[in-house]
Amino acid sequence: MSLGFNGYARLIAEDEESAIYRFCTDDSNSHGDSSWNTADPDGEFELKKSSLEEPEIHTKVIRKNGKKHTQIKKITHVVDIEKKLKDKDIVLNKAAINDCYSNDRTSGNITHSLLQKIYLYYQENGVLPTEISYNV
Repeated sequence: MSLGFNGYARLIAEDEESAIYRFCTDDSNSHGDSSWNTADPDGEFELKKSSLEEPEIHTKVIRKNGKKHTQIKKITHVVDIEKKLKDKDIVLNKAAINDCYSNDRTSGNITHSLLQKIYLYYQENGVLPTEISYNV
């Protein structure tokens, strides 16, 4: 069962320095209609590629069947989105209409979650996602 919070972001432009995403959000609890349009995103944000964070890489030599093997593990971490917004590493060009806000954030809750998922995807895969969604 869903709580009714949805978000969708699509990469629309990318160069060596930054990436621009268009996104839409929906809180179906506020208006009762669960039909939201991902084809017409109403928000936009830009993130600087210099703000992307790499995961920690841990290597360990293990023995398996009498032979030594190197085991590599990526350790991801949570990125401080609020700090990146204050430092202008992420610029919210246009806020989404249906985003829900809390008192302690400068961005909406769904927008914040989309940004968190973009940074996590980058840490896991090494590239920015072309499309990403958030559903709770």
